Amino acid sequence: EDLCCKCANAASCPALGATVTVVARGLGLPMPDRFAVDAITTPRDRACAQVLAGALANWSEQVKKLNAAYVEESGDEIPGFKLTRRSTGLRVPKDRTADALGAAKEAFGLPERTLLGCCSVTVGDVVKAAAEAQGVPEAVAKEHVREALADIAVEGSCAFLTKTKRLSDAALLKQVAAE
Repeated sequence: EDLCCKCANAASCPALGATVTVVARGLGLPMPDRFAVDAITTPRDRACAQVLAGALANWSEQVKKLNAAYVEESGDEIPGFKLTRRSTGLRVPKDRTADALGAAKEAFGLPERTLLGCCSVTVGDVVKAAAEAQGVPEAVAKEHVREALADIAVEGSCAFLTKTKRLSDAALLKQVAAE
């Protein structure tokens, strides 16, 4: 049980699924017929699962942050857990990039092209700088930057679900439960 939150099979675990289903139904939430992710097949079940996934993900992230802050500030313990610190890696703040490149060039004699290869460009920052330099609105600068970087920049994309109507999660669940 203590490894449930780390298990790669949590999405299809019958024990975890049964617990979540019983608790959610006890709270009056409409639930899919089966909890296993690969067993969600009907549009109704998919809608319920989508709402619950967002709510549970948001709630769990808030709980983890608040509990870590609580332990750090109070010094108290939460039974079964310990506060762990892990480095997120050495990084150079954006406003110190030029200083870091200068220091690396001086210390290691690296050519400028090699040093620039260590950097990534944030298009939003280029847009802001271009807008300021040209004295144009950011929307205009964005188009200029898009044209200038057309053969270099890569546009990413992702797919995700958004609600079609401005409904609260509770209202959406009621609507789905009535179907």
